[in-house]
Amino acid sequence: MTIFKKGSVALSVSLLALSAGQSIAGGLDRSGQGVNLIFEEGRVLQFSYSHVDPSISGTLGPTSSGDVGESYGLPSFGYKSTINDKLDFALIYDQPYGAHVSYSPGYALSDPFDPATALSAEATTHALSAILRYKLDQGFSVFGGLRLQSAEASISVPAAGNYTMN
Repeated sequence: MTIFKKGSVALSVSLLALSAGQSIAGGLDRSGQGVNLIFEEGRVLQFSYSHVDPSISGTLGPTSSGDVGESYGLPSFGYKSTINDKLDFALIYDQPYGAHVSYSPGYALSDPFDPATALSAEATTHALSAILRYKLDQGFSVFGGLRLQSAEASISVPAAGNYTMN
């Protein structure tokens, strides 16, 4: 007999995944989606790469989760150009949101007999932003643009009838 309704399992899984990610500063937000590049002078090409290896742990009743945080990389790049004395353009790529957590098979919500079905959550996004800046008088400016963003996620909760979501 299953005591979970499909909607309540999805809500519980979502809350669990979000709470696991909240241990990382900023939750699922990884890049801050900065647009500082648009304020640089002249033509600028910018690359960055960060490698993060978080240490995330907790308990559920008497069971310790161990370190569930998985390492990940954050690439980003941007290009900014001055169009004329009043107008600038920037194109920025980043991976603004994500989560990578994987619990041990011995954790209360994992399957202790099958390591392939451990409690886990993974989310990745890719974003491309095109920004225009118009310079007003006396050091003021306005800027705005478009953002194209894709997201992928998968969650596995073995203790909820091997529930998975992609």
